[in-house]
Amino acid sequence: MWAQKGDWPFYGATYSASNPPRGALIRYYVSDYQNESNPAGDSVAQEAENEESAPDSGGFSLTIEDAQGQHVRTLTTPSSDGINEVVWDWRYDAPYEMNEAPNEGGGGFGGGPPQGPIVLPGTYTVTMGVGAQSYSTTVEIKADPRRPMAGPDRIARQEALMSLHTLAKPIYEATEAMERLTSQLTEASDLISEHDELPEALTTELEAIEDDLSAIQSELRTIRNNAGIADDIQASSTLPTSDQLWQVDEAWDAMPNLLEQLNELILNRLPAFYTMLDSEGVRPHPGDAIALPSRRRRR
Repeated sequence: MWAQKGDWPFYGATYSASNPPRGALIRYYVSDYQNESNPAGDSVAQEAENEESAPDSGGFSLTIEDAQGQHVRTLTTPSSDGINEVVWDWRYDAPYEMNEAPNEGGGGFGGGPPQGPIVLPGTYTVTMGVGAQSYSTTVEIKADPRRPMAGPDRIARQEALMSLHTLAKPIYEATEAMERLTSQLTEASDLISEHDELPEALTTELEAIEDDLSAIQSELRTIRNNAGIADDIQASSTLPTSDQLWQVDEAWDAMPNLLEQLNELILNRLPAFYTMLDSEGVRPHPGDAIALPSRRRRR
């Protein structure tokens, strides 16, 4: 029973389904790849070509390279026996791996896990490595005809995105280091407050380090904001504006001095400060000894 028009429970005969995945769907066949039989079959609806043995004789891998042979992406893929499939979202590898699950703000510039930029239109090689063998095919990425963009503008836009992709890792590592140092200084401040008659130099140095750390944190926040323009550049199909390119330059220009100051704290000033604390007997208390009670004997 069906209705051309109507209301609950007889809605009109309008068919709907979810959209196809946004990316290149890669299908591949895997047999028992741990033996010496031919482990692979079709990929991306094309016949794969058996190539020379790969130098790595490990397990399973699926990688993507551009037309120049430069690495683009290593895909996390299933490798169970039979037909498998994975969607490549047309992006480069993420610029870094997060140490923990992302918090509410995420690890990427715009929130959520970090992502690489979307690749330029072109032909890309998908290589499946199985043990000592590799099998390859190609995927063609085409530009959306509804969003025309001149070739030079597209390249300039990609260069800006790849530049920020490179800068994302040191920004993330600096952010992680700042959080770690802030936690350590808070602990040191608590320890100092528990001791009487300590040299004034300890408190003075602690305050100086905290002030410098606060200044570095403020500068890092500005750099992160400037580098976050990557999301706006990626979302647009036009040449980056002069203001956007200025933000990219500002992020790169400020980062060397920030890392120099941060590394000075990490490598020199904080170790020297901890030595001062230790010489005064200011150190974390390991806790009380744990006593073992007498064992109750059997009757």
